[in-house]
Amino acid sequence: MNRLHQYVTEHNNCTHCPGLDRCPNDFEGHYSMITVESSGEQTRIYDQKVACKKFIAREAQEAIRGRIRSFYVDERALSQGYSSMEILDKDPEREVAVEQIIDYILRTRQEGLQKNGMYLAGAFGTGKTFLMCYLLYELAKDGFTGAIVYMPDFAEDLKTMFQDPLKLKETIDVLKETDLLVFDDIGAENLNPWLRDHVMGAILNYRMNRKPTFFTSNHDLDALEKHFSFTSKDGDEEYKGRASWTGSGPLSRWSW
Repeated sequence: MNRLHQYVTEHNNCTHCPGLDRCPNDFEGHYSMITVESSGEQTRIYDQKVACKKFIAREAQEAIRGRIRSFYVDERALSQGYSSMEILDKDPEREVAVEQIIDYILRTRQEGLQKNGMYLAGAFGTGKTFLMCYLLYELAKDGFTGAIVYMPDFAEDLKTMFQDPLKLKETIDVLKETDLLVFDDIGAENLNPWLRDHVMGAILNYRMNRKPTFFTSNHDLDALEKHFSFTSKDGDEEYKGRASWTGSGPLSRWSW
């Protein structure tokens, strides 16, 4: 009778679910499932705890989110998914860029991890970071790991990491090994030769022809090349980057 009472009570709670955070059941996000087995003249009742749909959905969401590392980027941008139609309808002016992002996601799902990444250039507030978070989230659903790094804060934090070689190595290793890497707002950081050559150079050299790297910037590639060729210590130097352009619009796409 206790089992039957528990089943009825929890079934009623689930019917009028107040949400996972206020779940009144004994085991949050679970309800009692009753099974009956007959053997000869005896009938036995068994109960077991079963996860509800909302709990399963939250677990799946956390699994997706757990595949993405955020360095100094607001994690709310990575906390939920959007449909492709929502993305397209959000701002018609960036439709070309959005279509290329969606095409990249579909191609990766069909063919596996790509070697080329993307370069999104556009003015402040055009949604470059949002689109990269969307790409990471969508591909995390398919099991790919990702990391997004806000470059201005990353450059500043590296100064303190220099005093902690172990933390520095761990951070660089994460950025080397993750399936998808985004450098957000590149060109806005306070550049120095050590960051350019020993951190960025090491990461990009390791990932080249292995895993895709993505960039967002307020600069086009000519301006970014100047940024990376100049340092306050060494003066003007040639930056040996290679890029090819495909597409147009407020957010241009580049293969790196």
